[in-house]
Amino acid sequence: MIYQCYHQADLLKNCFKEGPYEHFGLRPTLNPNLFENCPELEAPRTWNQLCEYTAMLWHWRNPGYNKNPWIGFTSHKQQKKTPFVFKTPQEVWDLIQEGKVTSWFICEMFDEQSVGISLSAQAERSHPGIDQCMGHLLQQVYNETFPDVYDAINWGVFCNYWAMPVTLFREWMEWSWPIIKKGLEIQARDSFLVDPDKRGLGFIVERLFNIWLIKTRKTVTLAGQIQRIKFTNAGELS
Repeated sequence: MIYQCYHQADLLKNCFKEGPYEHFGLRPTLNPNLFENCPELEAPRTWNQLCEYTAMLWHWRNPGYNKNPWIGFTSHKQQKKTPFVFKTPQEVWDLIQEGKVTSWFICEMFDEQSVGISLSAQAERSHPGIDQCMGHLLQQVYNETFPDVYDAINWGVFCNYWAMPVTLFREWMEWSWPIIKKGLEIQARDSFLVDPDKRGLGFIVERLFNIWLIKTRKTVTLAGQIQRIKFTNAGELS
C-alpha cells in the first residue's frame, strides 16, 4: 500500500478513498496504534520533527501490517502538488519490479535565470543550515561526507512521494534510522533542529533519501511528469 499521511482530523478528507492507498494518522489521537513498537513516537516533539518518517518508522517496526511486496508513502497534500494518482496496486508494481524505486514527485530545479541549481543549493535556499546539520550527522554516524553528485545534479525526489519493494524499504530504513536517531538525540542543542515546529529532521529525511539513492545507485522510475521548479523565493519547494 501507499500510506497517505495526515496530522489533523480535518485533513482526512484530502486522502484518497480508492486505489492502492490507505491513510495513516501521524498523531495518537488519529492512530491508536502509533506507539506500537515505537517508543520514540511517544514524545510529541518527535511527531513534528519526523513528519512522514513517522509512518516509515512504524511500518519498519511493524512489518506484518503491510501485506504487499512493496510499500510507499505520500501525504494529504498530494493533490495540491501533482495530479498523478495510481488506480491499482499493479500499476505501482509494474514500476518497481527488479529493485526499482518510483516517485510521482520528481523535481528539476532552476534559479531565476533558468540555470539549474543542485540538490545541495536547493536545500540551503529553502532551509538555511540544513546541509551543515546533515553533514554533521553523516560524519558522526558513518564517518562520511556528501557524495559529489549531491552538489551537481539539479533534480531529486521530494515530499516522500515514493514507493519501492519491501526489501529496499528495509535497506533504506536500516541506513537512515541511525542518522535520524542521532538527530533526535542532539535536537535540543542543534540550532537547525532545536525548534520542532520547523520540522528540521523531516526536511533532512527528504535529502537523505536522495543521498541514499545516489550512494546505492538505485534506478528511479517516474510516475506522471517531472515538475520543473523555478526559485523566485526561498520557500517554493520544501
